Amino acid sequence: MMNLFCKQTTWTVVLLVLAANGVVADECDPGLTGSPASPAAYRQRGDRCEGIYALQVNSTQIRLASMVEAFAYDPEDPQALQVTWARPAGDYGPVRLRAQSLQPNSYYRMDTTVGAGRTAYEWPSDVLASLKLPASTVGVLAWTRLAGEERDVYLPLRVSQGKAPAGGGEYQVAVVPDHRLREIHVTLTPLDAAGALRPPVFERELGYGLYMAKEATVFSFARPDGGGIYQVDIACEIWSGGSMTTSFTFYQSEDS
Repeated sequence: MMNLFCKQTTWTVVLLVLAANGVVADECDPGLTGSPASPAAYRQRGDRCEGIYALQVNSTQIRLASMVEAFAYDPEDPQALQVTWARPAGDYGPVRLRAQSLQPNSYYRMDTTVGAGRTAYEWPSDVLASLKLPASTVGVLAWTRLAGEERDVYLPLRVSQGKAPAGGGEYQVAVVPDHRLREIHVTLTPLDAAGALRPPVFERELGYGLYMAKEATVFSFARPDGGGIYQVDIACEIWSGGSMTTSFTFYQSEDS
């Protein structure tokens, strides 16, 4: 089983430690090389690293690329994007935010770290606007980690411009496989207070027919009843034979 949590790189852990101690760190992923010919190259821009990169070194069998409840963005609107999320109770650390292109052969990314107590980030839209990237082609993620644990907990995002983002009643998830797939099965399971799996509340075969390698597959599911931590299991049938699985957990508040 390939686990998304094991794929977080060392630089992420270092940045979380620096942010927890109030140190302003370079947010740029050393595994990405900025495109030198472009003014929109991936580089540090205030409290974030953002832009176009030339090469991505790291690769996984399947990666989580986006989890949002709402994403409204207009490339023609100069206003900053308002990004909000619900914060789980407990000793959770800083929140990592990432945006990335969902288009094949389009190498855009934004990385930043937000303090543990915050539940919002104002994201300048200048780079996105210069690249004319519509909302449908951009994935956004947020995750945090409970002190003393290795597991990341993802935080579904609401993103909009000019007003507080409104929830849509369902979550939209994007995953990108490295292999051509025949089918994807999704299971949603709540965790109890001790972290043990309870009976699944959602099981679905996507039934899209074909899933191309390196292309984002987007699916959605309704917000489950009740707050807490949930686990999403993704089982993939590889087109050429065999299978691969991955999973991630996310937090949902009672009242959001």
